[in-house]
Amino acid sequence: MKPIIFSLIIFCITLSQANNDRAIYIKKYASETKTALVIGNSNYNNSSLSKLKNPVNDARAVRDKLKEKNFDVLYLENGTQRQIDKIVKKFKSKLKNSGVGLFYFAGHGLEVDKKNYLIPIGANVADEMDVKYEALAVNEIVDRMKQSSTRLNIVVLDACRNNPFKRGAGGLAPMTNAKGTLIAYATDSGSTASDNVNESNGLFTKHFLKALDKPINQRELFHNIRKGVNDESNGRQLPYLNDGTIGDFFFTLSDAIYQKSNAKQLHSLTIKTSPKDAIVKITNIKQKYYNGMQLKEGQYDLKISKNGYITKYGKVVLKKDKHIYIILNETNKSYNNENKKVWNDKKSGLMWQKDINREEFTWNQARIYCNSLSLGQYSGWRMPSINELLTLGNIPLQKTNSQLSIEENGKILINWFSKNKNKGLPNKYSKTKVSFIKKELLFSMNFEYQTFWSSSIEALYEPWIVEFSMGVSDNSSLSKYDKAHVRCVRSNN
Repeated sequence: MKPIIFSLIIFCITLSQANNDRAIYIKKYASETKTALVIGNSNYNNSSLSKLKNPVNDARAVRDKLKEKNFDVLYLENGTQRQIDKIVKKFKSKLKNSGVGLFYFAGHGLEVDKKNYLIPIGANVADEMDVKYEALAVNEIVDRMKQSSTRLNIVVLDACRNNPFKRGAGGLAPMTNAKGTLIAYATDSGSTASDNVNESNGLFTKHFLKALDKPINQRELFHNIRKGVNDESNGRQLPYLNDGTIGDFFFTLSDAIYQKSNAKQLHSLTIKTSPKDAIVKITNIKQKYYNGMQLKEGQYDLKISKNGYITKYGKVVLKKDKHIYIILNETNKSYNNENKKVWNDKKSGLMWQKDINREEFTWNQARIYCNSLSLGQYSGWRMPSINELLTLGNIPLQKTNSQLSIEENGKILINWFSKNKNKGLPNKYSKTKVSFIKKELLFSMNFEYQTFWSSSIEALYEPWIVEFSMGVSDNSSLSKYDKAHVRCVRSNN
């Protein structure tokens, strides 16, 4: 009885340690970026290397599973040497911004002079010497991943089918000097990995996919795979693990029993932010947020914040797994950008579109344009009324439906332009074509026709307009179907 109690104590201590490791990982690394490159090669046409049934199936299944685990996945199937070289370079570039990197290959792999090579489709391999020039060396992949300064790297090689240039089973050779990297081989050196032709996945990848859903660290995960493959193959295939990693990584964070019992109503929520270290809070639940968090179906209130940035609030309705990307605007930068786009008229209490669209619209088109406008963080734009539009005049503009007129110091200069055709504008108005618009908006008026729509209509087809180059307004010169400019407005609140 005592040995049973002792075993139970060891089990509880181990379980408690696993939960503690997962809690530490969630606190430090749950939001880190994860990047993967997945390659599956089946359609070999070389006389020495047989066509394989499952590598493409394996690669597709691994790709989809890693996406579920919030990996940014690069994918290639039946890749030639050139295609593989190209995607490996892209992979290395992406790794620079990642915390964890993962490389998975399913297909033919060979060991030559104690170095491992992955065989592309179309490789001209007649003997072992050809392999060095026609294939991808695994140590190159490992070196590129190490150079990217990722926190932790994982290399999975389901690539030990057979070696036609050696007697015996062949297989891949163990690698050394892989600090910070875990390398998992589908089978030990000197043996062959099963393609498992009676099922849709190779034997190793079958157990790899199953293990990814368990909330255990990378070392325990691959030891579980090793045991599962060994048991199912009756000892004929034993995966090999070369572990140089420091620290933990969890493909799955939530408790397996809890996840299984709530599988139908739980969904994963991942929120990536720019900047990356912004704080994400779900304000209507008690649990602390982490990427990949399992939540019940429903609505959740979000708060995303960081010092020096404008805090964003929002709601997310969770009915399926969601992956959201949110960008925060810097406080000063956002303010400056918006100042370039809008002008606040303190006297009227209105906010105006500053840099207007140079296109001319019909009256209805102008109304639709304003209603759909969004500048900076501001919405609620509309076409201005005639009285609002008149507040932009540099001198008081007089409304009239029959005469061109300017009001100055209470006096109306009636028909100035018709009476003084040869004289032109008074000197103080003739220096610039835009003298009848307030100075804050001068830069946006450097075009010849300065006729602007208002939302006010005197008759069915006669909207009020303002002609800023002339200093007048009227409702008889244009119909709704003519074209003019528009400057949108909103209440400054």
